[in-house]
Amino acid sequence: MYLSRHDGTDLTTFTGRVFIWDVAIELVQNSFLFGYGTGSSVIIFPDYLQQIGFKASHAHNMYLQILLSVGFVGLVSFLFIILCSLKDLLKSKNYGMISILILILLVGFLESAAIALTANMFTIILFIGLIESKIRCNNTINLNENGDE
Repeated sequence: MYLSRHDGTDLTTFTGRVFIWDVAIELVQNSFLFGYGTGSSVIIFPDYLQQIGFKASHAHNMYLQILLSVGFVGLVSFLFIILCSLKDLLKSKNYGMISILILILLVGFLESAAIALTANMFTIILFIGLIESKIRCNNTINLNENGDE
Protein backbone atom coordinates (compact mmCIF):
# COMPACT_ATOMS: atom_id res chain seq x y z
CA MET A 1 0.00 0.00 0.00
CA TYR A 2 1.35 3.40 -0.94
CA LEU A 3 0.96 6.53 1.10
CA SER A 4 -1.04 9.23 -0.60
CA ARG A 5 -0.99 12.97 -0.19
CA HIS A 6 -4.30 14.54 0.72
CA ASP A 7 -4.78 15.44 -2.97
CA GLY A 8 -4.62 11.75 -3.91
CA THR A 9 -1.26 11.69 -5.68
CA ASP A 10 1.01 8.81 -4.78
CA LEU A 11 4.15 9.55 -2.86
CA THR A 12 6.87 8.27 -5.13
CA THR A 13 9.72 10.48 -3.96
CA PHE A 14 11.30 8.63 -1.03
CA THR A 15 7.81 8.08 0.41
CA GLY A 16 7.14 11.80 0.51
CA ARG A 17 10.38 12.84 2.14
CA VAL A 18 11.15 15.28 -0.70
CA PHE A 19 8.06 17.31 0.23
CA ILE A 20 9.23 17.47 3.84
CA TRP A 21 12.77 18.37 2.77
CA ASP A 22 11.49 21.26 0.63
CA VAL A 23 9.71 22.72 3.66
CA ALA A 24 12.66 22.03 5.97
CA ILE A 25 15.10 23.78 3.59
CA GLU A 26 12.76 26.77 3.37
CA LEU A 27 12.54 26.91 7.18
CA VAL A 28 16.30 26.51 7.67
CA GLN A 29 16.92 29.51 5.40
CA ASN A 30 14.82 31.64 7.76
CA SER A 31 16.72 30.62 10.90
CA PHE A 32 20.04 29.36 9.58
CA LEU A 33 22.47 30.13 12.38
CA PHE A 34 20.70 28.76 15.48
CA GLY A 35 17.60 26.96 14.19
CA TYR A 36 14.21 26.88 15.87
CA GLY A 37 15.02 24.80 18.96
CA THR A 38 15.06 21.13 19.83
CA GLY A 39 11.78 19.41 19.06
CA SER A 40 10.44 22.42 17.17
CA SER A 41 9.58 20.48 14.01
CA VAL A 42 6.63 18.87 15.83
CA ILE A 43 5.21 22.35 16.30
CA ILE A 44 6.29 23.89 12.98
CA PHE A 45 5.51 21.16 10.40
CA PRO A 46 1.73 21.06 11.06
CA ASP A 47 1.57 24.63 9.72
CA TYR A 48 2.84 23.25 6.40
CA LEU A 49 0.35 20.40 6.08
CA GLN A 50 -1.01 21.87 2.84
CA GLN A 51 2.46 22.18 1.27
CA ILE A 52 3.73 18.78 2.47
CA GLY A 53 0.45 17.02 1.82
CA PHE A 54 0.45 14.85 4.93
CA LYS A 55 1.27 15.09 8.62
CA ALA A 56 5.02 15.18 9.34
CA SER A 57 6.69 15.53 12.71
CA HIS A 58 10.36 15.58 11.72
CA ALA A 59 12.55 16.20 8.68
CA HIS A 60 13.28 12.55 7.81
CA ASN A 61 16.90 13.62 7.32
CA MET A 62 19.30 13.79 10.24
CA TYR A 63 21.29 16.72 8.84
CA LEU A 64 18.23 18.81 7.96
CA GLN A 65 16.73 18.00 11.35
CA ILE A 66 19.87 19.23 13.11
CA LEU A 67 19.84 22.42 11.00
CA LEU A 68 16.16 22.91 11.77
CA SER A 69 16.60 22.30 15.49
CA VAL A 70 19.95 23.90 16.36
CA GLY A 71 21.04 25.57 13.13
CA PHE A 72 24.41 25.76 11.44
CA VAL A 73 26.19 26.11 14.80
CA GLY A 74 24.65 22.84 15.98
CA LEU A 75 25.39 21.00 12.73
CA VAL A 76 29.05 22.09 12.79
CA SER A 77 29.29 20.99 16.44
CA PHE A 78 27.69 17.62 15.65
CA LEU A 79 29.98 17.00 12.67
CA PHE A 80 33.03 18.03 14.74
CA ILE A 81 32.14 15.46 17.42
CA ILE A 82 31.53 12.78 14.77
CA LEU A 83 34.84 13.53 13.00
CA CYS A 84 36.77 13.47 16.30
CA SER A 85 35.14 10.15 17.17
CA LEU A 86 35.92 8.77 13.73
CA LYS A 87 39.54 9.83 14.17
CA ASP A 88 39.63 8.11 17.58
CA LEU A 89 38.08 4.96 16.13
CA LEU A 90 40.66 4.91 13.34
CA LYS A 91 43.47 5.26 15.91
CA SER A 92 42.10 2.37 17.92
CA LYS A 93 41.49 0.32 14.74
CA ASN A 94 37.92 -0.38 15.81
CA TYR A 95 36.64 -1.15 12.33
CA GLY A 96 33.34 -2.60 13.57
CA MET A 97 32.36 0.67 15.24
CA ILE A 98 33.66 2.65 12.25
CA SER A 99 31.32 0.64 10.02
CA ILE A 100 28.37 1.23 12.34
CA LEU A 101 29.10 4.97 12.57
CA ILE A 102 29.35 5.26 8.78
CA LEU A 103 26.10 3.28 8.40
CA ILE A 104 24.31 5.63 10.80
CA LEU A 105 25.70 8.67 8.96
CA LEU A 106 24.48 7.27 5.62
CA VAL A 107 21.05 6.32 6.98
CA GLY A 108 20.90 9.90 8.28
CA PHE A 109 20.28 11.14 4.74
CA LEU A 110 16.88 9.42 4.75
CA GLU A 111 16.00 9.33 8.43
CA SER A 112 16.61 11.39 11.54
CA ALA A 113 16.28 8.48 13.99
CA ALA A 114 19.83 8.72 15.37
CA ILE A 115 19.09 12.13 16.86
CA ALA A 116 15.47 11.53 17.87
CA LEU A 117 14.24 13.03 21.13
CA THR A 118 13.42 9.57 22.41
CA ALA A 119 16.15 6.97 22.51
CA ASN A 120 15.94 4.29 19.86
CA MET A 121 18.36 1.71 18.54
CA PHE A 122 20.21 4.19 16.28
CA THR A 123 20.59 6.69 19.13
CA ILE A 124 21.88 4.05 21.52
CA ILE A 125 24.36 2.60 19.01
CA LEU A 126 25.58 6.07 18.04
CA PHE A 127 26.28 7.14 21.60
CA ILE A 128 27.76 3.81 22.69
CA GLY A 129 30.07 4.00 19.69
CA LEU A 130 31.12 7.56 20.50
CA ILE A 131 31.80 6.69 24.14
CA GLU A 132 33.65 3.50 23.23
CA SER A 133 35.83 5.32 20.71
CA LYS A 134 36.81 7.87 23.34
CA ILE A 135 37.64 5.17 25.91
CA ARG A 136 39.65 3.11 23.42
CA CYS A 137 41.53 6.15 22.16
CA ASN A 138 42.40 7.26 25.70
CA ASN A 139 43.62 3.74 26.51
CA THR A 140 45.74 3.69 23.34
CA ILE A 141 47.25 7.10 24.15
CA ASN A 142 48.01 6.03 27.74
CA LEU A 143 49.68 2.82 26.54
CA ASN A 144 51.81 4.76 24.03
CA GLU A 145 52.85 7.30 26.68
CA ASN A 146 53.96 4.50 28.99
CA GLY A 147 55.95 2.84 26.20
CA ASP A 148 53.71 -0.21 26.16
CA GLU A 149 52.07 -1.48 22.97
